[in-house]
Amino acid sequence: MIEEDKGARWKHRKLKRRLISYNNHLQQTMMYSSAVLYLSTVKSFYRYFEIEIHTLSGLNKKNSNLPVQISFKDLPDKEVIRQFLEITTPLLQSAILFMVSSGCSGKETLTLTIQDYLDNVKEYTKGINFQDTLRFLVEKESEKLHETIKCFKGNKHES
Repeated sequence: MIEEDKGARWKHRKLKRRLISYNNHLQQTMMYSSAVLYLSTVKSFYRYFEIEIHTLSGLNKKNSNLPVQISFKDLPDKEVIRQFLEITTPLLQSAILFMVSSGCSGKETLTLTIQDYLDNVKEYTKGINFQDTLRFLVEKESEKLHETIKCFKGNKHES
């Protein structure tokens, strides 16, 4: 029989001890916002099944893991980028230089298409036949590009 049905007081229930233990575990291992979300999800589960839960002491924000603000010191400087470019392939070099110069993230960069590029450089590249250039690039680099993109995406998406 369940402790609640036996009439056990909240302060003597095993559920309270387990929730407090879980609360402490979350506070030690997770960021504050994630811990709050996890704990509220567990509480909602018990409430959905009409299991009585009294108020618990909440997560202490002072003792929790709070996200660290990213500052300019955390960003790579020119020297680090140069060192990284020395050890990468030309294709990754172009992706890195694009991301650094544009501020795009890796995810945004992977969603760009050649048509996006062509649309944005029209006024700067009048008179250049991109179809011939693209055919040449596709013939020479299609296999390398496919493998690099698969590696860069972490094999999440097949292209």
